[in-house]
Amino acid sequence: MKIKYKIALVIIAVASIVGTVAAVLIRQENKKYDETSSQYSTDISTAKVSASPTSSSVSSLDSSATAVSDWHIYRNSKYGFELTFSDVWRGYQAKEAIPINGSEAKIDFVLDDKVLMSILVYKTEVWDDSAKGKVPATELGRSGDYTFVYQALETPPPELAQITEKEIAAVAKTFKFK
Repeated sequence: MKIKYKIALVIIAVASIVGTVAAVLIRQENKKYDETSSQYSTDISTAKVSASPTSSSVSSLDSSATAVSDWHIYRNSKYGFELTFSDVWRGYQAKEAIPINGSEAKIDFVLDDKVLMSILVYKTEVWDDSAKGKVPATELGRSGDYTFVYQALETPPPELAQITEKEIAAVAKTFKFK
């Protein structure tokens, strides 16, 4: 019987050590993720702006989107642009994602863990030579060596029905360089 107790104690001790190490590693990984995602966190300061197109927006965007007050501004200092979001986007998060289709960067705009819109950053040469016309995206503007495009979720899930194509187009129209 004494051997069984010793074996049980050893198993419990090993399991405790493994559990503790796993918890520490998970905390470290979460801390890294939080630090990375905080670079792209939203600035919740409120400003009143109109939804009229800026000089850097593309004319193909729907110009019938209505102006909304009490916008929230997202600023991306790495690429020098900003977007404004209406109250229906309250609680959204901007998350850096893995670049796709030859892009240099991808920023997902997420609400309730659902990606509703993404901004892709391309080297202008890559966009013009290989991605334009092949990637389902709308060009927002160009700055320096970069071209900025956006992709929207075609049909938001029912629980996010308040985010319509018109709402996404209204956000896209506010794209401007700082």
